Amino acid sequence: MRPNDKSVDDYHKRNSGLDNRYLSSVDMSWDDVKDVMTNVGFVLEEERLGIPAQYTSDSTSMMATEYNCVYCVVRKPAKK
Repeated sequence: MRPNDKSVDDYHKRNSGLDNRYLSSVDMSWDDVKDVMTNVGFVLEEERLGIPAQYTSDSTSMMATEYNCVYCVVRKPAKK
């Protein structure tokens, strides 16, 4: 959703041409994922940002899709 969307219905109307699978998914930023992990008790031990990973490419053309990935190690401390 965008800040100017007053409701989920506004969001759905704006994106009515999309497949319903996209309207029911949640996309979170890495910062949001880190916040959730730490809020439920995980400890971030190691983090590497911007690791390139090709999703698809064609060596005979200029087409390529590449993601900037995150590598992390998290630990959930034992309950005392």
